[in-house]
Amino acid sequence: MGATASAKRSPMVEVFCCTSCKERNLQKSADIYCETCVRLFCKKCIIPHSQLFRNHLPCGRGEIKKWPGFKEVEDFLMKCEVHEGKTLTQCCHNHSQICCPDCVVTIHRQCTGVTQISECSREQLVDTNQLSLNIQSILPQLKSLQNNQEIRIKSLQKSYREHEQIVIEQMRQMINSMLGKSEKEHEQEELSLKIHLVVADFEKSALKEITNEVTFVKDSIARSITKCTRLQNDLSQLHDSIQKIGDNKELCFIACMKCEQKLQQALTDLGKAGNVFTVKGKSAHTVKISNDSHLCTITACCALQDGRVLVLDESNKKVKLVDQQYQVVSQCDVTAYPLDMCLTTSNEVAVAVDNIIDTHEIQFIEVNQHQLQTGRKLQFQHKCICVAHNQGDLFICSYTALYKYSLGGKLVSRLFVDPSGICLGLHTRMRYSMMVTAATSSSSVIGILDYGSQSRPSKLLLRLYPPPQGLDLMCRT
Repeated sequence: MGATASAKRSPMVEVFCCTSCKERNLQKSADIYCETCVRLFCKKCIIPHSQLFRNHLPCGRGEIKKWPGFKEVEDFLMKCEVHEGKTLTQCCHNHSQICCPDCVVTIHRQCTGVTQISECSREQLVDTNQLSLNIQSILPQLKSLQNNQEIRIKSLQKSYREHEQIVIEQMRQMINSMLGKSEKEHEQEELSLKIHLVVADFEKSALKEITNEVTFVKDSIARSITKCTRLQNDLSQLHDSIQKIGDNKELCFIACMKCEQKLQQALTDLGKAGNVFTVKGKSAHTVKISNDSHLCTITACCALQDGRVLVLDESNKKVKLVDQQYQVVSQCDVTAYPLDMCLTTSNEVAVAVDNIIDTHEIQFIEVNQHQLQTGRKLQFQHKCICVAHNQGDLFICSYTALYKYSLGGKLVSRLFVDPSGICLGLHTRMRYSMMVTAATSSSSVIGILDYGSQSRPSKLLLRLYPPPQGLDLMCRT
């Protein structure tokens, strides 16, 4: 996969500028469009034009629908991103999403708060100026993130080449050492055969393992770059569109909804998503299916980008895929109790599977359309209680220790160990990887490991559920 991903912007007309000013290499916003001349004018340039051509038909911003390029803007804003060729007509207040008729039927058929966009736009005022400023603020940050990811890929490729040379040199020295110890001809022949087998095994195992590890990390970074580029593309187009839609309430409302969604995605990628939440309501849904042998025990859940959710059912040793209506659409069995999981790509999760006795695994499961497919499996000597993924690395907690592995299963390091403690959870965010442990002896000692941070956060507040032995533990650093 390429190191960078280019995402060309869709055909969009430039922001409305005065034609006369543009010809003089000046950038000035247009206020009038002349249908006869097919030219745009600012307030200053329209004066001599009006004096010379009194019978021409000028259209102000109140008639912006007649301006060139407006149709392209309208089509861009009104198109549904889920169903190709469909037009956005409604808004679901349950999910804060704008919908086409197909969206309403397939995704929001059970939602009660679906209304026409025309009705919503009359009730909600949109501050397009603030929206434009928000986009202008976030775009440089996304570009910086993309540049950093591209630097990471170059650094990864350099490290791979250096490591490859080291491994090859070690192999060369080992072969020379073996040859130096052999003097007789028959020993040379036997040794030659051994060397051939060693080299073949080296190519199949060591080099292949290195290549696979690099590929895993490189693909992960490349996907991040593609997503970042796409977000920049979408936000830039939305910013241009906002400048052209004038006072059209419906288009302003649609632009606002699309911008808020894209801005939230951007903030999440930048690690700056808001941390204040207001609970508006809750609902209960069952994930029990007909072939379940026991009452469901949900140990973890993970949301995909399209709104579907993966659920771990510990009691039945299953991973279940739930759609937007919270119906189980697919399930797969695992060899022991699924205890935790994390996303490794947009459609793959790593599941910690353990029976505490002799099964300690990380099972990779991919979501392919509407089906779950089990992939490769990593097996360990220590317990796998918690798992998290961060920048191409897997962080796995046993009861008392935190390990860092490559996605290929190679141990990078044991980051932390506390034989007297119990691992309560593992969380990763951007450059931080944290494990929380509570000592069993006093029930009051909490350790926090902040691994690999360039600037440690000044405050970290964690509330732990369920608290050990009935205690409500809180830690601040």
